[in-house]
Amino acid sequence: MAWHICVLLVSTGLTGTITISMAAKPVRVLLFDWISGGHHEPLMARFAEALSESTEVCVAAPDEALAKMGPLPATVIPLGSPRPTIDDSRHFSREKRRVGQLEVRLMRAAALDCAATHVLHVFADGTVRWLLREPPMPARVSLLLFRPRAHYPALYESPLRFQERVAGLALDRGVWRWMSRSDAQIVLTYDEAAASRWAKRYGARAQWLTEPAVRETSGKDAGDHRTGYILAGSLSARKGIELLAAAAEVRRWAVPVRLMGAVDPGYTASFREAAARIRSSGAEVEVCDSWQSNAEYLAHLGRACCSIIAYPRHIGMSRVLLESAAVGTPIVAHNWGLLGHLVKSFGLGIATDCRDPVAFRSALDRFAEPHDRLQYAQALAAFAATYSEASFRERLRAVWQYV
Repeated sequence: MAWHICVLLVSTGLTGTITISMAAKPVRVLLFDWISGGHHEPLMARFAEALSESTEVCVAAPDEALAKMGPLPATVIPLGSPRPTIDDSRHFSREKRRVGQLEVRLMRAAALDCAATHVLHVFADGTVRWLLREPPMPARVSLLLFRPRAHYPALYESPLRFQERVAGLALDRGVWRWMSRSDAQIVLTYDEAAASRWAKRYGARAQWLTEPAVRETSGKDAGDHRTGYILAGSLSARKGIELLAAAAEVRRWAVPVRLMGAVDPGYTASFREAAARIRSSGAEVEVCDSWQSNAEYLAHLGRACCSIIAYPRHIGMSRVLLESAAVGTPIVAHNWGLLGHLVKSFGLGIATDCRDPVAFRSALDRFAEPHDRLQYAQALAAFAATYSEASFRERLRAVWQYV
């Protein structure tokens, strides 16, 4: 950076220009996430990879998360154990306050440790409230939020329960207050409508961020050789596996069903019972809970007739939805929230009330024939193209374009 100063030499009547060169302070970004498991590690690695091309990057994450990420183009700051599991429904609990305040202190310490000029909290939904209670950070702060929901009734025709409405309004108001702080840089979210609403507020910018592109898509060329149905991801109560079991019991179902992903420890007994119910309907059930590489996982997803995303009340985006679109596998989803809205709006498959076994089963049966699957191929490809690697990197780097 160079400053040009015009100097008037009064005694001689001459003027001149003196150029003083000043080195700009380098942008050093700290990526912070205190959670381990699921999609946290691969997303952090992709963020670090994208940003390392133009900035200095530090990554602060739990020890086990850093081990899963492998070598990174960044300085790493181990955070020890992951964020403790707490009951998020108890909004005012002492335990929630203790964990939230500790998370903010860990983020501040990591920013000081690596002399960060900017911090990006990569999963900040549970942190906004506690950031507001602390003094400004020693760096500019950006937040990636996964679960905005206050706009669901008006924009997605998805009613919220009382507790969900309260939580949605609390997040919105917290974000609006945070956007006016001196250390606020930008608020990011995977929900385009939420970003548009926040962008109208005073203060820091708000921006829609597309998820990192799905790279390994060799399974998308399966054509008519696709067989069966797949329900993939972390296998837990929120995935709607019991709803799938109820749909299977509507009538005999001689199809292959693959349940793929790690089973939540607290859900093991219920999962086994649901899988047994699906099997007793005549379906050939395969449980694949062993570790799979990303390429193997996507190959399984790409060979299925249909991807089942029957989350009863999922708030936010789903990586499985994007992965299904990338490999050309049509989707049956519950018709609620952002996921139901995306499936309906972009024609990615069928959004139905998965709590209705007959309606759910009817939607699944539609994809037994190749011609019913192929009619969605163009829409799936167009949707996946929106989430390109170039789009992700451009939007992510735009966070610091005004620095």
